[in-house]
Parts: sequence; C-alpha cells; structure tokens
Amino acid sequence: MGFLSIVPRKGTYVAQFLENATMETLTAIMSHGSDMVESSLFKDLMGLRILVEKECARLACSNLNSSAISLLSEKTDAIFRSQGECDDVYEFHRYIVQLSGNAAYTVVFRSFEKMLRSMIQLHYMDKRELQKSLPLYASLATAISLGDSEEAVRLMEKLLIHASDYLNKVLRGREIKNAEKRRT
Repeated sequence: MGFLSIVPRKGTYVAQFLENATMETLTAIMSHGSDMVESSLFKDLMGLRILVEKECARLACSNLNSSAISLLSEKTDAIFRSQGECDDVYEFHRYIVQLSGNAAYTVVFRSFEKMLRSMIQLHYMDKRELQKSLPLYASLATAISLGDSEEAVRLMEKLLIHASDYLNKVLRGREIKNAEKRRT
C-alpha cells in the first residue's frame, strides 16, 4: 500500500508513503478515523474535499427537480432537528455529491466516509461550532434549490474551510499533547 519498502536481502523499511502513494494508500488512510491523521495530512485531505464538494455544489444546481429540492430540504431540516448529529450532516453532504451526477466524485467522497464521520462528530461536539454552521447549511440548501451555483460554491467553501480550520486546531492540539506525553 506504499507504507513499507521491501528490499530483498536487506530488510523492510518504512517508506516515504507520499513518494510511493497509490490508491490503496489513500484508501488505507481514509479507512481510519481522526485519531490516525496528522494535522498536515488532514489539511491536504480537506483541500481535496473542498475542491470536490464545491464542484458538486455547482453541478447540483443544474441537476435539480422538485423531488430533489424536497429531499434536500428534508436533509437540511434533519440537521436542525438532530442538532448536528453525524449521520444527518454526512447525509446532507453525500446527497449534494449525489446530486452532482458525477460518479467519480461520489466514489472519492464515499472513500472519505469513515474519516468524514469521525471529523463531523469531533467538530460538532462543540455546540458553538454547530450554531455557527447551521445558518450556512440553510443558506447552502437555499442556494442550490434556487440553482444559484456561484452562491452554492461560495457557501460550500465557507462551510468546509470553517470546519477545516477548527478541526486543524483540534488535531494540532492533540499532536502537541501526545508529544508532551511521549517526553514524560
């Protein structure tokens, strides 16, 4: 998967996985929750997620019908009712990716599922963060429902950058705490 380098008659070494990365490497990384991701890699993965979901929001605006709008409204309402439960937030984002109509984006998004669920749960444990995000979810759903692709892209980016910034601070804090534990 790119994590080990095996040299015959010399041994097995930890590889520079970024130099030898494959799709299997990404899959292995994505199959772990937030505890396994360093903040620098998390930032890069969130950058990928932001690119994909912004494009999905743009594409979703042109793939709407009345039942899609109704279902998007239901998914938005579910986030508000559950106060940011992981499943509801994940399903909202998954549905927008699905609305894009792009199978490759759907595969990429689904490969992030375990990590996304872990990060959503970590993010919305802080209820202040949820209160900041709820209006963005409502506005994003409205922009998509109206077919306003520029606004949908802007709001998706704002929502995900906010989450990325918050979670990056949390992950860096964990790394510092773990480094201090190792020193003692």
